[in-house]
Amino acid sequence: MGKFKQFKQTSKQWIIDQSIRTGDNFALLVKGSYLFTLGMMVMIWTNKLAEPSLQAELITLSGLIVLIFGIIVSLRGYMALSLFRILRYFLEE
Repeated sequence: MGKFKQFKQTSKQWIIDQSIRTGDNFALLVKGSYLFTLGMMVMIWTNKLAEPSLQAELITLSGLIVLIFGIIVSLRGYMALSLFRILRYFLEE
């Protein structure tokens, strides 16, 4: 039971710390948006400009990976800006 209380307290403190760092979280949101846009541009340009080949498919795959990574980074920043702030409101005594 002691480990659960310790985990709960550690998680609570982590959420509070993350919700306070709004500048860093906004930077994550913006960086994720840039990565998403870059991945999408790579995919569109490869589809429009490259001849159908294995190399074009691999370039498109790399664009998709960058796009997914951008979504994850952007989602992390957005969650910290919105959801963590709401949770902090309810967690603070």
